[in-house]
Amino acid sequence: ITVSGTVGEDRTATLILTASGEWTVTAKWNGKEKTASVVVDDAYRIKIQLTSRLPDGYTEVEYIQSNGLCQIDTDCRIVFNKTRIVMDIEQTGKQSSGGLIFQAVASNSYYCYMGEYSNTQWVYNFGNAGSKRADLDIVDKRVIIDCDFTKSTLFIDDNSYSIYKGVQTTGIFSWFRRSPGTYSPSILAKMYSAQIYNTGVLLFDFVPCINPSGTVGLYELVNGKFYTDAGKGTLTAGPAV
Repeated sequence: ITVSGTVGEDRTATLILTASGEWTVTAKWNGKEKTASVVVDDAYRIKIQLTSRLPDGYTEVEYIQSNGLCQIDTDCRIVFNKTRIVMDIEQTGKQSSGGLIFQAVASNSYYCYMGEYSNTQWVYNFGNAGSKRADLDIVDKRVIIDCDFTKSTLFIDDNSYSIYKGVQTTGIFSWFRRSPGTYSPSILAKMYSAQIYNTGVLLFDFVPCINPSGTVGLYELVNGKFYTDAGKGTLTAGPAV
């Protein structure tokens, strides 16, 4: 069975599939061609990218994986009560003392963090306001974590939890890091992608990749910067995209 479509001015094409099963989707443009295979149940949306969104020499990978001692420090600044942080991650193991997926710290000691608290809980903390805990075990499960300060809500897939909104203070953002100047354990996890928004506007868009020197890390698309491990761990790369 063959179906075809032409991309319109909206740069999308809709293909109406008449049967379930494995389909091969091919996109052609300006002499370039790329093919992907997908298994379709009832409905499926696939995006085929003909050119890399990263600079020359960078290789986009499906994910980067932390061995539990990594910390990726950035110079990204967030305003706590205007921020939404979205992560596509898969926790791959447990740390005996827990482990964090992110932290943001301000010069006036305001801070927030989120990470594993126990075998069955995730914890979110903002400054002296105390912590909120989410009873959910996500080991070996790929999930979308959506920490939305503007709505005072934490979403983990279809589960939602109330969190503290925070204050209008600017903090410096780090992935995996627990506190400034220390190397406390970080979460054991694969990170597939991450975005940070300010009042709905995309500020930072992190893509797992390998740089031209072979270093594994995250490339931030909006500002064109590469970040890698600044801790005592090892980041490993998933398969190339």
